[in-house]
Amino acid sequence: MLVAPLPSFPASLRTRRLMAGTGQLAFRTEHLAEGVRPSHLPRDIVTIYGLCDPATGELRYVGKTRYEPERRLTYHMTRCHRERVASANWMRTLKARGCRPIVVDLERVSLKADWGARERFWIAHCREAGFRLLNHTDGGEGAHGAIFSAAHKAKISAALKTGRMFSCEKCGAQFWRKQHAIKNGETRFCSRACYQASLRGVHKPTSPSFYKAGVAAAAAKRAAMSDCKRGHPLNGENVFKTSNGARGCKECRRLHKLTYRAKINAKVA
Repeated sequence: MLVAPLPSFPASLRTRRLMAGTGQLAFRTEHLAEGVRPSHLPRDIVTIYGLCDPATGELRYVGKTRYEPERRLTYHMTRCHRERVASANWMRTLKARGCRPIVVDLERVSLKADWGARERFWIAHCREAGFRLLNHTDGGEGAHGAIFSAAHKAKISAALKTGRMFSCEKCGAQFWRKQHAIKNGETRFCSRACYQASLRGVHKPTSPSFYKAGVAAAAAKRAAMSDCKRGHPLNGENVFKTSNGARGCKECRRLHKLTYRAKINAKVA
């Protein structure tokens, strides 16, 4: 008995599914016949899977994965709200109804084999069978195990580079900045060290609000003082008010006058 039967599949499609004649598919059919789904697939196996409508059983999507198909479905359901393709729209509709697609294994292919051709075969075959697939391509995309040439890698690198080169204002070195850094204005200096070096000896203006806050903090500190800097008490008859409204020490003023007069008398003599 099959674990995930396809009641809406025509007989020809079920026959292809069970009697494809490949070693990998025979191994898969044996496990399904025993009613066993392995929890972890070998990493050198690519599974061609299908997603069926839970209400009608109709196959709506064909894909491939190197992991367990149920894990791939969870990934689809998690990211469907970010994508704007037909398959994601369908999964969002099912998610809003509190259900999810039914996963079926169509075929398992070795990673070294032409799994892309098998995925294209299943998509084309299901479309010919009358299934309204939501795949927006003919399948076969992906690059598991592929080796890219140097020219191909250079094209991919050029397509991913969306920034520009700039010259550092401090040391003159050339450096690269990505698009988001360019939008933030981070294009003047190549490093934090050059930025900090550019600030040495440069006056940094203080904002009015910061200045007012500093003045208020200093006034509060002076108002909380109980003694002057020479240790005289700032209360009672020893206190006078200065021209700017602050408290002054009479004893300190008396000492200051005596010192001043002594300096004047010493010059005159």
